[in-house]
Amino acid sequence: MRQSTRRSPQIVYRLFALILLGAGIGLLQAQTADEEIDRAVELYETRQINADNLPQSYDMLARLAKENPGDVRAHFELSHVCYIMGDVAKSKGDKLKYYDEGYAAGRKGIEIDNSSADAHLWFVVNRGRQGQTRGVLNSLFMIPELKREIAAVLRIDPQNTVAMDVKGMLYYELPGFAGGDLNVAQAALDEAIGIDSNYTVLYVDMAKVQIARKNYELARWYLNRSLEVEEPTYPADFELDDKPDAERMLGEIEGK
Repeated sequence: MRQSTRRSPQIVYRLFALILLGAGIGLLQAQTADEEIDRAVELYETRQINADNLPQSYDMLARLAKENPGDVRAHFELSHVCYIMGDVAKSKGDKLKYYDEGYAAGRKGIEIDNSSADAHLWFVVNRGRQGQTRGVLNSLFMIPELKREIAAVLRIDPQNTVAMDVKGMLYYELPGFAGGDLNVAQAALDEAIGIDSNYTVLYVDMAKVQIARKNYELARWYLNRSLEVEEPTYPADFELDDKPDAERMLGEIEGK
């Protein structure tokens, strides 16, 4: 005799309960991962308060990206913190280790979600740092990729001031024969300052452009303006990088 394929109400209810339980566990895991990412971001954003916050953030995000291979945020935040780790590393080898890891994490984020501006952004930032560390002339092959990724960020997020700064510095640092253009650099930085006047690195980078033009008085204005910002958009960047860079540059152009 053929057995009936009909399921009793009790079995159906149990299956439904298991489905709900699985969905609940999945939601809880997602919430937990997101909360951990929030904590890791808080750590690297407060690294000026405690230097140990940065490596702790890196360790957390490296683990979270491994545990959540399909989480785009885990990967682009790992890419972000790798860029910071590379910047503070002392040796060229250590710098490239972190930039390479950040590049790979950003690329993975793009594979997960090609519409993520942050994945494209930190991918291109790490790529640019790879080029700077190896030397501009050794990295000219990267230029089309850098321009393409900057354009991708700004297409997704037209007001992304970090991408505008990256664009400005790309055209500032490139030699003229490779497409460097101080006018393009200045225009990108001007646009970014118009969007976020508290983003202090923009003033420091604009001063670099003005120094290249030998407009020292204007460069001094931008450097002093960076030091006058009362509520920097990125306090850790200001305290650890932008403020000391501005003070150093003011000393270098004193009397010019």
